[in-house]
Amino acid sequence: MKTDLAGRIRNTHLPYSKGLLPVLEAVVNSIHAIEEKGKITDDDYIDITVRRLETLPFTDGRKGRPILGDICDIVIQDSGIGFNAENFSAFQTLDTNHKEHLGGRGIGRLMWLKVFDNARITSYYQNGATKACRKFTFQLPDGVAEGDGDSYEASPDAKIGTTVELTNFHTKYRNASHKQLESIAKDILEHCMWYFIRPDGAPRITLKEELQEKDSDRICLQDFYEQLNTEQPVLQTFKIKDFTFDVELLRLRGSFAGESKIAYCANKRVVKEIPMLPVLGNIGGNLKDGNGPFVCHCYVSSRYLDEHVQGDRLAFDFEDDAGTIFEDPELNFRIIENKVKVNIEEYLSEELAFIRSEGRRRAQDFVDNKAPRYKRLLNSLPSDYTFPPNASEKDIEAELHKEQYKREATVLAEGERLLSPPDTMDANEYYEKVSEFLKELDDAKASDLAAYVHKRHMVLKLLESYLNRNSDGKYEKEKVIHQLIFPMQQTSDAIELMDSNLWVIDERLAFHNYLASDRPISTMPITSSISRLEPDLCVLQVPNSDNAPALDMSENPMIVSESALSTNNVALTIIEFKKPMRNDASDSKNPLEQTYDYFRKIADNKVTTAQGRPIELPNGIRKYAYIICDLTPSMRRAFENYNCTPTQDNAGYYTYNTQLNVQVEIISFNKLVQAAKERNRAFFDRLGLPCF
Repeated sequence: MKTDLAGRIRNTHLPYSKGLLPVLEAVVNSIHAIEEKGKITDDDYIDITVRRLETLPFTDGRKGRPILGDICDIVIQDSGIGFNAENFSAFQTLDTNHKEHLGGRGIGRLMWLKVFDNARITSYYQNGATKACRKFTFQLPDGVAEGDGDSYEASPDAKIGTTVELTNFHTKYRNASHKQLESIAKDILEHCMWYFIRPDGAPRITLKEELQEKDSDRICLQDFYEQLNTEQPVLQTFKIKDFTFDVELLRLRGSFAGESKIAYCANKRVVKEIPMLPVLGNIGGNLKDGNGPFVCHCYVSSRYLDEHVQGDRLAFDFEDDAGTIFEDPELNFRIIENKVKVNIEEYLSEELAFIRSEGRRRAQDFVDNKAPRYKRLLNSLPSDYTFPPNASEKDIEAELHKEQYKREATVLAEGERLLSPPDTMDANEYYEKVSEFLKELDDAKASDLAAYVHKRHMVLKLLESYLNRNSDGKYEKEKVIHQLIFPMQQTSDAIELMDSNLWVIDERLAFHNYLASDRPISTMPITSSISRLEPDLCVLQVPNSDNAPALDMSENPMIVSESALSTNNVALTIIEFKKPMRNDASDSKNPLEQTYDYFRKIADNKVTTAQGRPIELPNGIRKYAYIICDLTPSMRRAFENYNCTPTQDNAGYYTYNTQLNVQVEIISFNKLVQAAKERNRAFFDRLGLPCF
C-alpha cells in the first residue's frame, strides 16, 4: 500500500492555537533521545533557539520593551543518542511503534510539516568505535529524499547529539501562537511538567533568542520550575474496574504558576487540561495555606488513558466534543472526573473547608442583613455549595437569584374565591383552603415585584376577612392569624422571607438572626432555658453591618427617647397574638404578664446568637414586645391595671417595664390592618389595586 505524505499531513488535525505543539513534541523527543543514551547527567542539555523576522525599532508604550518580530524558525538542539541507523529507519516509517514503550506514536514529526515548511536535521551519533554524522531535510512531498541522510564518518571531536531546525513558521499558526520567550517557556514547562516532577528529573532545558549575546538573557526552565517554589508532589491512586489511575498533586507558587488545573495525561504527556476550581465548585480564584497563596496542579495518568489517546494526542477517543459520550457506561470521562475530584478534595480538605466556610459566612451575613428573602433558599443549599470568599454582595445576590430562579414556578393568580367562601364550607375546610392558597403564594416568583405586591394585597384582604364573624357566627382562632403572619412550628432557618408576612407588623422584623414561631423556649438555640413556654413569635436581631436596619420602637409613640436606646442595635422581640374579640382577660390571664414571663425565662439564661456566640453589650439587649388583639373591655382593663398608656388614637397602648427593660406596644387588630394598608397604599395604587 502506497503512502501519500502530503495527504496524510492534510488530514492531520491541528488547531491554529496549538501551533507550538510540534516544538513541544520535539522537546519530548529530545528528552527520550537523552534517556536512550543512558541516565540523565549534568552535561545533558536541550537548547531551544528562536529566530525572528526583523524586530521593530520602537517599543510597546505600556510595557516599555521592544515590539518583537514574528517568529520564523525554531531550533532544538540536544545531547541525545542521535539518528543512528535504527532511529533513522524508524523516522522514515509512518506510525512506527519504535518508541511505543515511551508513548511515541510516530505522529510528532508530521506536526512539523503541518506548521513549518520543513525540518532540517543534523545528527551526530556513536557508530561502533567511531562517530558518524547524518544530515537530511524532512519536507513535502516525499519526506526524506532518496540518498539524503546517508551516514558518513565524523570527527572524533564531534559532540553526540541532534539539531532540528523547524523553518518558516506558517502564518496562521504563527499569528495564533505566543511570541514572548517567557510564554513559550511556560508552554514547554507545562507540557513537560511530568519530567520535572518525577524522581529522575529532566535534562537542562534553556530557551533563547538567536541574537542574544549574554547568557543571562537565556531562560532556564529549571530556574522557572524552582521559582514555582514547588513542594514534594503527593501521589494518590484510585481504581475503576480493572484500571488503576494515578493522581499526582503539587502546589505551585509565584506569578508564573498560572491557574489551578487538572491535566489528563497519556504516555507521560499532557493531553487534556481543564480548570480545577470550577470542578470543585464556586470557590473563587485563591487557594491559601500557611505558606501563602498557591495554585494546585493535578496530573492524572493511567494505562486506560494511554490506550485511548487519539493519534494526534489532542483528545481521548472515549469522548466527543461535549465530553460526555462513551462506549463503556461504567468507565467514562464523567466517572473519572468525579473520582479525581474526590482525590483533590481530600488533598485540599483544609483549604477548601476554610474557603467554603468564609464564602458561606459572607452569604449568610448578606442574607441576614440585606436580603432576608433568600434565607430559606440559603439554608436549603447543599453543604458543599460554595460562594467565593471574595465575592461582592452583587455577586452573591446574582448567585442566589440564579438558584432561586431555578426553583420558582410561575405565579398563580388565584385566591379571590377564598374571600367569598360558600356558606357550606366549615372553618376547618376553609383553613385548609387558605393554607393551600398561601403555599401557592409562597411559591410566587420573588423577583416579580408586581406579584409580591399583589400577594400583600391578598394577605391584607384575608387578614381583614379573618377578623369578621364566619358563617356560624364565631370568630377565627388565633392560629389562623398566626399562620398568616408566620408559619407555626417553624424557625427562620426553614422559612424564607417570602413565606412569611412579618411586614404586616413591622417591615424591619425581616432583618433578624433568628426567629421561632410557636416553639418551646427550651428548643431555641439562642438560650439555654429549659422552659416549655411557647411565645407566638420570638425574634432575635443581631445586625452584622452598619447598614442593616434595626428595630427601633422609638419611632412609635413610646415613652423611651431615642437617646436612651442602646446603639448596639441588638434586639429581642416577643410577639403575642390573641383570638379576635377575645374578652376574657383577667389578672390570671393577663397577656402583658404572660409576655413578661417569656422574657424572664429567656433572661434567666444569657442570650446568644443563633450560632451559639454570646452577646455581651454594655447596656444589655434591647427588649421589645408586641401584643396584637382586639381591645375588648376586659383587655382594656387588663392593660390599664398595669398602668399602660393609651395611644393618641385610642387604638392601642404602650408601656415600659423598668425592671425587665422591656418596651411594649399593644396594637388593636383594626389599627394593625389600617397601618399596613397605609404603608402599602402607594404600591397598591401603582398596580391599580383598590385599598378595600
